[in-house]
Amino acid sequence: MAVSNVNVGLGIGMSGETTAPDQIFRAQQQKDLAQTKAAQKKADEEEAELEQIKKKILLDKPKVHRLESKKVTDEMAKTLLKISEAKRTNPNDYLNIAYNEFGSYFDFLNQATSKSAMLTDLEDKLQKKSPNVYVSPSLQKARDLMSQSNTTEDWMEKLEKNGISSNNYFDYDKTTGNFDFQLVPKFNPISETKGYINQHANELLSYDYDPNTKETKAQYGTVRTLDEAREIFQRKVKENGGSTVGVTMPYTGQQMAAAYFSRPEALIQYADEYGLSGASEQEIVNHYLDNIYEPLAGKKDRASTKGSFNINIQNNMGGEKGSRMFGPDKIGSIKIGNSTVTPLRRITLGADPIKFKANPTTNWIDGKTFKAGQPKNVKTQDMYMQELYYMPVLIENGKVTRIVQESEVSKLIKENKRVDFKPYVVVGEQADLTKITDFNFDKNYFVPLESIESNIKNTFSEDKSGKQEFENWNKAKQTMRQVIQSRLKELGSAK
Repeated sequence: MAVSNVNVGLGIGMSGETTAPDQIFRAQQQKDLAQTKAAQKKADEEEAELEQIKKKILLDKPKVHRLESKKVTDEMAKTLLKISEAKRTNPNDYLNIAYNEFGSYFDFLNQATSKSAMLTDLEDKLQKKSPNVYVSPSLQKARDLMSQSNTTEDWMEKLEKNGISSNNYFDYDKTTGNFDFQLVPKFNPISETKGYINQHANELLSYDYDPNTKETKAQYGTVRTLDEAREIFQRKVKENGGSTVGVTMPYTGQQMAAAYFSRPEALIQYADEYGLSGASEQEIVNHYLDNIYEPLAGKKDRASTKGSFNINIQNNMGGEKGSRMFGPDKIGSIKIGNSTVTPLRRITLGADPIKFKANPTTNWIDGKTFKAGQPKNVKTQDMYMQELYYMPVLIENGKVTRIVQESEVSKLIKENKRVDFKPYVVVGEQADLTKITDFNFDKNYFVPLESIESNIKNTFSEDKSGKQEFENWNKAKQTMRQVIQSRLKELGSAK
C-alpha cells in the first residue's frame, strides 16, 4: 500500500510510464534550467565585457603632457569608479552605462592628448628657437609660466594674474583651457636701421670753414625729419648756383621708418615687442625715431680739423679690385711746366685709367706749356683719364679764361678779380700713370670736366652697381661745391 501510494503521488502508474502531468513538469524543469544557464552565460559574458572595458582603460596608458597628466589620472579613476558602481546601482543596465562612461573618458583623453601635443610643441619650439623667428614677449612669458604651473588650468590662472592677454601671437581661453600660438619670421629694427644708416653715412649735410679759428667742421650722415632734409637740400641748391644738378636730398629717419613699417607684419611685431598694442601708427613711428633711429644715428659731427681742409670722405664702392672710388682729398702744390699750381682737391675716377674716345678742343690745357690750345699729334681714339683736380681759375665775364698759379691767387683777389676752382680731368696716352707728378706732360692735358663729363658718364655700367657708383660720383662733386664755397670765403673771392 505504501509503495502504491507513492507511485500514485508521483503520477506514475503501475505500468511504469509517465503520465501527462509528469511530462509537463519535466519540460518546465528543462526550460527553467535552460533559461538559468542562458542567463548565467549572459551575466558571465557581461562581466567579462566589463572587465575588458576596465583593462582597456587601465592598460592603454595615455602619453600626455605634464600639465594634463594629473587631470587624466583623476578622470581615469573617476571613470573606473563609475563603471564599478554601475553594476551595483543598475544591475540590469550596467554594461550600457559602462560603455557610455568609457566613451566619455576617451573623448576627454583625446582632448587632453591634443592639448598635450600643443603644450609640447610650444615648449620645444621656444627652447630651440631660431634667431630668425619672432617670439612675442607674451608668448615667452607664457612659456616661462608653464614651468611654474601644475595643470593647464593652473597655468591659465597664472596667465590671467600676470596680465597676459590674447594677441596676434598667443591666444588662450581660460574657460576651455584651449590655446594657440604662432612663430613668424622675425623683423629686426636695429639691424635694418643700421643698414639704412651705414648706407647713407657718407652723405654730406653741412661743411663750414671758420677763417678766424682755422677750423673746418663737416656733418655727414642722415637727419631725422623730411623738413630738415628739405632745408639742407634748398641750401645746397643755393650754394650750387641755384642748380639741382648733382644735389641730392639727405636721407631721413622718417624715410627709414616708412621703409621699415611698409610691411604690416613689421608694424605688428614692433608694437607687440615694445608694448605699444593699441597705439596709433604715428605713435609707433615716433617711438621708433626716439628709441631706434636716434641712438643708432649717433653724433653726426664726423670731422673737425684745424689749420687745413684735410678731410677725407672717400667712398669705396664694394672694396673690390677695380671698383670706383670717388672722394675729394687734399694734395699739395704741383709743378706744371714752369708753373706752380695748388689744386684744391683731387678725385680719383677709378682704380685703373679709363679709356675713352674724344676730340681735343682749344680749351684743353697743355701739360707742358700750361697754355690753352688744341693738342697736336694726339691719338684721339685711345685717350685715358683717371685723375680729376679742382684747379684755381680766373673768371672773366662769367667764363673761365685760364688756370692761375699759386703766386697769382692773392694778387688777383686784391685786384678784385674773381678766382674760382673748377674741375679738370687729366687725360693722355699713358694708361699706367696714376699720379699727376708721374704724368708725361709732353703728352698729357688738363681738360675741363664739362667738356668731357659725358665720356666719364659713359663708363658707368647700367646695372645696380653702376647706378650706385654714378650716384656717388654726383655726391662727390656736390661735396666739392661745399668745400669750394668755404675756401672762397676764406680767400675773400666769393661772388
